[in-house]
Amino acid sequence: MTWLTLFNRIGPYLAVVALIAAIAAGGWVGRGWYEDSRDLAEERGAQAAIDAAMERESKVAEKVEDR
Repeated sequence: MTWLTLFNRIGPYLAVVALIAAIAAGGWVGRGWYEDSRDLAEERGAQAAIDAAMERESKVAEKVEDR
């Protein structure tokens, strides 16, 4: 059996395996992007809450200093 006939027999199976591997890798990368964007949104929300609290406290401190 030559390499060409062997490849003709297993070639379609290798293509299917490669396709499945590519789909799995794409899903893995996509999930990573999704989790990263979710984490970034949480961090931005927390930072916005901290900034709002700091601004509120600054206004209170400014009023106390004026008195």
